[in-house]
Order: sequence, then C-alpha cells, then structure tokens
Amino acid sequence: MVNKYLCYFLFLDILLNFISLEEDMSFLPLIKAGPGILSTIFTYERERTITPFSLSFDITSKCNLRCQHCYIYKQENEKWEMNKLSEDTHNHKFSLIEKIKADNPKIIHSTLVGGEPLMPNVAEPLTRLVTRLFPLNWVVTNGTFPIPEDYDCKDSLTTFVVSLDGKKEYHDNLRGNGVFIKAMKNIENTNARVYSHSVITSENRDGMEELVQQLHDQTKLRGVRFSFYTPENCVEDKLWTPLDERDKIVDRLHLLKNKYGGFIWMSNDEIDAFYGKNLLSAFGENCALLRGATYSMDFYGNKKEKCVMGSKTDCYRCGCTVPTMMYSILERRSLSTLLSLLKTFI
Repeated sequence: MVNKYLCYFLFLDILLNFISLEEDMSFLPLIKAGPGILSTIFTYERERTITPFSLSFDITSKCNLRCQHCYIYKQENEKWEMNKLSEDTHNHKFSLIEKIKADNPKIIHSTLVGGEPLMPNVAEPLTRLVTRLFPLNWVVTNGTFPIPEDYDCKDSLTTFVVSLDGKKEYHDNLRGNGVFIKAMKNIENTNARVYSHSVITSENRDGMEELVQQLHDQTKLRGVRFSFYTPENCVEDKLWTPLDERDKIVDRLHLLKNKYGGFIWMSNDEIDAFYGKNLLSAFGENCALLRGATYSMDFYGNKKEKCVMGSKTDCYRCGCTVPTMMYSILERRSLSTLLSLLKTFI
C-alpha cells in the first residue's frame, strides 16, 4: 500500500512538471484521472486482469464523407445505408452511457468516433454532453467541421484528433475532393488542442516523411500519431501492408521520432510494439482491448464484439495504435508512453 501511494505522488510530481501553476486550475481533471490510471496499472501487475478504464463510442452512424478505408463503411460496403438508419435520441444514448459509467466506475477516458462526431445538430450536441461525463476525452474527427474551443470545463478535458491520411492528393483520393484543405483550415482556425492520426496503408506508406514535415512546419498541430491499416478476417485487402514490410516502416517511424521528437505522438516503446516479433504480445488474444481495457459501443448503444473496429476485425493482422499504447504501458511499464498520452490534455 505504501508503494502505491509513493508511486501516485511521483506520478503527480511528474505530471505537474508539465503544467504551469500560474495558470488556471484546468489540470484538475488530469489529477482526478490519476487514481484510475494507477489502479489499472497496479491491478494488472498484481492480478494480470484488466477492467474497463476507457469507453469507445461510435456516437453516430452519420457522416458527411465516404472514406474508402473506414471500418464502418467497410462493413456496409454492399450498400451505404448508414445515413438512412433510424437512431436513438440523444437523451436515450446519453442515459445508456451514464449507466455504463455507473457499472464501470474505473472508466476515466472516452474516445468518441462515428460517423462524424462533430456533425452539427446530428452528433455534436451529444458529443459535447458525453465529454462532460469523463475527466479525459479524445474526439476523433475528419476535420471538415469547425473544431470547438469551449469543450473543456472544471471536470473534463477534451482534445481533438483529426484524421489525416497523407498529403492532399492521397487524402482527397480516400476521403473526397477538397477535404484536406478544409481540414487544414479548421485546424488553423481553432485554439483547441488538436493532434492528428494517420493510417498507414500500402498506398501511402512512401509519403510518411513528407506528411510529417508538412504538418510540423506548416500547421498548429501539436503532434501526429500513426497506425497501420487493419483488414477484415479472411479478406485479401490491397491496403494492408504485410508484416515483413511493416517492420521496415516501423524502422522509419523510429527515424521520424528521432528527428521530430515529441511531435511524433508515440513513444519509442509504442513504435516497437508494431514490430512483427511483438505481434503475439501486443495483438491477437493478448490484445488489451480484447481482454477488456475498453468498453466499445456501436451507434445504437450495443456493446461491440472484440473492439471499436467490430467483430470482423482480423486481430492477427491488426495495426491499431491502441493495443500498442496498452502493451507498452502494461507490459513494458513505459512511463514515456503514459506521459505522452497525458500530455495531449495539457
């Protein structure tokens, strides 16, 4: 017990080194989340079990884009009917999430996706409400709608993550004409905390360095994170990068990390987790998401099988970035990973 409290105070001390106490008390949600984070880590070390500490919610099925590599779009690829499906009211969905929170008191973080969680009227009001329930929140957006500056409050912090798949030509080829420029404008026109996430595919993998240089030199983004495209079970997918080729790309990610430092929003331990030699440790049956680290909900409020990407996901060809976070924190005991994630809220 003594060690637990010593570690907690050490955690707070390190955290406060990143925070100016001369400013307001906006760091309090981070402090509030601290016990839940430490409890998860200590429970795992002691019992090798994980209870949900994060919520992933497809807050809506509706989206203004039709991205070719979207996991929801893939699962409806015979005919795109998602925008025509009736959905529960915001109040009903909100009450479902309140119940999940009550049943899973260790959940201190949410990742809100879609569809498009910032779509006005359709999704954004519910997105705003849900972020009030949890101390720490990431809202993943395609960047085509204005990014709000007023989500933070005394009980919660919200950081926005814009999906950017490559330079303009490639990004627009996947997502639609004009999408890249619109996202760039919305990033520049907000004072909110904004990061980006890029999915590496067989088609854009050669442009990683160019993309990072552009985002670093020409935007207000605070950092960029990478994952690898994940195919479905028993599907030969041209966007997937075979594991032997992925190792070479992981080497390049390390070089980018060495060059750009904290702008690459991944620790070296996280990047290492993508190597093929770590596949069975970070992914598959050992994936922290499959073992319960995250409670994943679809846009109806139903619990998803497997993880946020759904039941068809091929867990042994997975390239999701979340298992690498969990592996490096829980198995590698990586303080640098934990701090890199917490810094997104500062």
